[in-house]
Amino acid sequence: MRQFANLFLILFLADGAISTLDELLMAVSGMHLLIQVRDLLGFSVLFLSGLFFFAMGMDRRIPKRIFLPMTCYAMWGGLMFWPMPLFIPEGAVGLVMAVGQLVLGLLGLQMVRKHSDHPFLISPAMFSGSWFSAKNALVFFLASFLLIPIALCLIGFSAFTTFVETQTSGFMRITPTGIYMNEKIYGKNGKTLRLVPMIHIGRTDYYDEVGGSMANGKTLILAEGVTDREGLLKTKLSYDRIGKLLGLASQAQMPLDATWVSSDFLPIAPPINATDRKPHIVSADVDLSDFSAVTVAFIGVLANVIMSSDSLPEGYARYTTWVDAQVHIEQVLEAITHDLFTQRNNTVFAMFNKALPHYDTLIIPWGALHMAELEKEAQRLGFIQLGTKERLSVNFREAIGHLKKKG
Repeated sequence: MRQFANLFLILFLADGAISTLDELLMAVSGMHLLIQVRDLLGFSVLFLSGLFFFAMGMDRRIPKRIFLPMTCYAMWGGLMFWPMPLFIPEGAVGLVMAVGQLVLGLLGLQMVRKHSDHPFLISPAMFSGSWFSAKNALVFFLASFLLIPIALCLIGFSAFTTFVETQTSGFMRITPTGIYMNEKIYGKNGKTLRLVPMIHIGRTDYYDEVGGSMANGKTLILAEGVTDREGLLKTKLSYDRIGKLLGLASQAQMPLDATWVSSDFLPIAPPINATDRKPHIVSADVDLSDFSAVTVAFIGVLANVIMSSDSLPEGYARYTTWVDAQVHIEQVLEAITHDLFTQRNNTVFAMFNKALPHYDTLIIPWGALHMAELEKEAQRLGFIQLGTKERLSVNFREAIGHLKKKG
């Protein structure tokens, strides 16, 4: 157990030091240059902290004044240090908490040095006597029993946010304060590719910032948006209803001062000014008629749920009824996934490859769930990541406040 304690102390300090250095490099370069090493250390410390926490309840010799703050801090980090992001400026949270871990580790090391025969590790003398005490175990586990339900709820939230971030390849991040969208900028041979993850409803400021970032010059925006030329949907799919409920705008309201062009990159309408250098925008999505019948039916159900139902619970019940009616649900889900993601991703990148010789900057403002595959394709073509830009798309406090007013 003494070796385990020493290992945890060393990893905790190393994680704090590397995290602090990475945050400082981020402030200078705009990129997390040590993120891989940092993630490896962070996950190791988080995993060991859970084991070490329960070990303290069994082994009375472990100096709790040294290690209990460290284990709690590590597990708190797994919960993204909530609620500290509510009180610390957005760009400073990572640095503040990394420095906090480093300071806590150094304080623990100083306490070890006072009681140990070794200059920075726990010596055998600190682990003398019997290891088990019924009183120690009882008090420790009673206190833990009261805290575990709260911890499980927070861990569940953390697991969900980690899943979302993994599924979107880091393009979307959910924190206790809100939903963040992380744009990634790639470059190759003087060409720039901006992968801008989008969300159907969000803050007006978010859409204004994204729309205002579309630079003039030889720029092409590859627009998302499934058309319905044959009128297959009886009800238009719109998220305005949910947006109004939460005080959020819809993606369709994002201001874009751009010139629409055809698939051959010619202006659809004659330009008012011959010297106009506005960015071009082209439809890079599919038509509803390209989807399978089951996907069209699925979208139709969603449109009815969101637009026509008297209440969201009633709409959800109608949706589950449709799902339950599908006999071969696995084949249905496979067809829907192919149409909504694979087919559309292939379409936007076909347009990207076609446009690449004609433009210096190409911008793909598509849904966050598309971004992981689009990023893989960009990397396959030899594009290298140059930087990132994170934006707050949904503020939970604002949305909840608006919902309370509506109630």
